[in-house]
Amino acid sequence: MDPLPLRDCLSITGVDSPGRTMAVGGDGQLIFKKSSSELYYYDVQELSTSILTFSRKDPLFDDCQIYDLAFVRSGSLLICLQRPSTGDFFICEGTIDTQEKTVDISGSVHRTKIVAAKGKNIVLIHDEAGVVLISYPIRWLPSGNTIELFHASNYLNLSSGDKYTISLQAKDDCDATFATPFISRNHLYLFYGHDYFKFLLVPLSGTSCGKCQVRTTQGVPPSNAYMNKTVQCFEEFVLVYANQNVRHIRPNFYMLNLTNLKWYPLNLMLSHHFPNGKISFQKEGEETVYLHGDCNISGCVEKTHLYQINIEALTELILSRSRAQSMSASSCPSNASIAPTPHIYKQKVNESSTLPQNDTPPSTPTTTSLSTSCNLAISPTIRSVPPVVHRFQKKQSREDVSIVTPNLLESTVESHVF
Repeated sequence: MDPLPLRDCLSITGVDSPGRTMAVGGDGQLIFKKSSSELYYYDVQELSTSILTFSRKDPLFDDCQIYDLAFVRSGSLLICLQRPSTGDFFICEGTIDTQEKTVDISGSVHRTKIVAAKGKNIVLIHDEAGVVLISYPIRWLPSGNTIELFHASNYLNLSSGDKYTISLQAKDDCDATFATPFISRNHLYLFYGHDYFKFLLVPLSGTSCGKCQVRTTQGVPPSNAYMNKTVQCFEEFVLVYANQNVRHIRPNFYMLNLTNLKWYPLNLMLSHHFPNGKISFQKEGEETVYLHGDCNISGCVEKTHLYQINIEALTELILSRSRAQSMSASSCPSNASIAPTPHIYKQKVNESSTLPQNDTPPSTPTTTSLSTSCNLAISPTIRSVPPVVHRFQKKQSREDVSIVTPNLLESTVESHVF
């Protein structure tokens, strides 16, 4: 079966950013880091741009620089600051004023107690409850391996909370470098450098907290030839943008099913050049992603490209296959072999959490054995969204293209927090 096509529905040029920092709001607001103290604002709905400055900045933090950005559920902007002289990280909250072209800092600046250290990488990621600042080891050491987490969203909501430190333990051989962390179902995933067949799974709560497991995947993961991989986690799957800053390797999306740990290569088709440097990849809800980066095509006058891509087809596909699997299981003979339900860990970890605390780890790759008479031949047709190109004017839309989805067997999972 051919890979599932994904097309952009909006292409934007002229949005230039010196780094990989991009935050996506729930109503089409995009924020980029322009400099150590300025932000670049783009409104997808209004097709407008602005340069934003801070209306107020605590003099005690004048020596800090913008490290990363993220929107929280309230709609305000979370700003992560770093003090280069000491390596300390701080967070504060701001409100965007497009009329005054400012970001109004509300409240005080909070110290996270996470500090830059040799052999550690520090990133802003998301879990089901909000934004998390995490420090993790780049390479597994013989001893003293720890991860540190600061739940920034919870802290801003309640003005309370602290750094959460977990000592890592592993029976398996973990001699590897780690990359592209993400949190799903109260577990931290750390891929093995360029080898995306393996990842380190770290429970974040319960009796197994910190007891790492090396898991293997199946299917077709991103090739080792891709030097750069950027990840976004969704409720049912993970989407990875793989690229290499050389012209003869075409970038692409890969999807990892979080239930059966199987990779599926997709067929990314963009209306213009592929981003291939300084990649920013963020999601807006469960149906839309934004992809931004530098162009490596010599002579490209636009230099950078920004795409809005609708991935609703992936979610609908998983839900339809989940329903098909459920119907097949209910009508199959009683001696059919069904994959076991994963064990559920339970521990109340954070008082500020309003989501369920059940933790469902991913199951080891298995094959569900069903009677031939129970298999449902369901191949829903999904119509792709016609792309619109905006170079501060709209381009004529393409015709709709009907596609047949590949065969993916999935099951529904719950959202949890740590």
